[in-house]
Amino acid sequence: MTRPPFPSRREFLSRASLLAVSPWLSRCVPPEPPRRFGAEPSHGFLTSASRQADGTWLRTFSGRAAPDNLEVVEAGARQPLYQLFPRSSCPFAIDTHTDLGVGGYALVTVDRTLSKILPATAEPLWPLNMIPFGVAVDGALFDPSGPWYDGGPADPQNPFDRACSGWEYDPIFPTVAALVGVPSEVRGHVQPGPGGRRGSAGQFHYHGVPRRMLEQLRATRDPAAQGQALVVGYSADGFWILDTVIPAGASRTGRRLHLFSGYVLRSGPRTAVPHTNPALVPPGDHDGTFVQDFRFDPEQKRAQIEATLREHGSYQGLLAQDVRAGAAEVVLLDERGGLVLESCSLPGAPDGAYVYALTPDWPEVPRAFALEPAEAFRSNVIPFESPGGQGPPGRQQLYAACSAELAEVHQWHGRDPY
Repeated sequence: MTRPPFPSRREFLSRASLLAVSPWLSRCVPPEPPRRFGAEPSHGFLTSASRQADGTWLRTFSGRAAPDNLEVVEAGARQPLYQLFPRSSCPFAIDTHTDLGVGGYALVTVDRTLSKILPATAEPLWPLNMIPFGVAVDGALFDPSGPWYDGGPADPQNPFDRACSGWEYDPIFPTVAALVGVPSEVRGHVQPGPGGRRGSAGQFHYHGVPRRMLEQLRATRDPAAQGQALVVGYSADGFWILDTVIPAGASRTGRRLHLFSGYVLRSGPRTAVPHTNPALVPPGDHDGTFVQDFRFDPEQKRAQIEATLREHGSYQGLLAQDVRAGAAEVVLLDERGGLVLESCSLPGAPDGAYVYALTPDWPEVPRAFALEPAEAFRSNVIPFESPGGQGPPGRQQLYAACSAELAEVHQWHGRDPY
């Protein structure tokens, strides 16, 4: 989630104008051994799943809620991630003490991939609404949410939708990323800590594909696992998160599977779209500045990919010559950013299980849940209400400005906000 120090109203608007569990499972899947990432045993990310008495699988997390030993290249020099922050556009240091487990965020969720629980295709999306999407295997949270448009600059102490516009800035859009301090290769930054003072320590989180983390993870894999699908994280609603490409060795067709989203950019000037306030529409064309500039249209997306392959010979790392040779193929994810494991295998997961995946195209990190996210992610990271009125505001402020007539701006489909 983004809580950046925004500039003055005039400066911001000037810049904005430029943007214009089944009982049988225990017989099929053994208890999962702990998985550790990071070279420091006292800090490294650790997760494990265990089968409960009621037949469900419970996934727990521990370790530092920040990346371990991640190096990045900026201005031609390689340096530890921690040296990038604070910076002028994100003046907060990385908190290196908060734990994912007991004594920290205490994150835990039912593992629905292991339990082979599938989302119903007719089930409405569960919106993020500023809840972290999940945890990467380096301990950092996936938290793609950004501040909300209200006709003026975002408030660093309150990034919530104060005017109930329903239009959310996308922190990975280049101009917005530069404004809030999200380096392109890192795809993440730091939100303010308690008090929001410059230089204070806050939570590091990924808004998009963590490019440097994935490079490191791929490079350090056991050679025997190179042909397997790579798990890069776990979602708040209990599904595993895969890397952007599934190797040919894990594909049942023998072809490398390139995973892309089914979302496309809307065309033309912005107008009111579903789940937005028609009385408050940002000016300019749909260009990707806002999350709502995109819509889910897999048919058009596939046509766009095929046209790009014909005209340019490649699309987001997929080569047209590999497609022609039968060495690679396109797989489009569903509206939630996931797929059922039918065309590929994943060690430790039952066939036919549901998983999410990162993609090299928008939104990079999924922006909706297939099922309701776990209570620990909803209340322990960004609480619904600020305990005792202390600290940063709670998520309740996201909905407080919406009248009964605008209740569907944050798309609850008759559910109570979580």
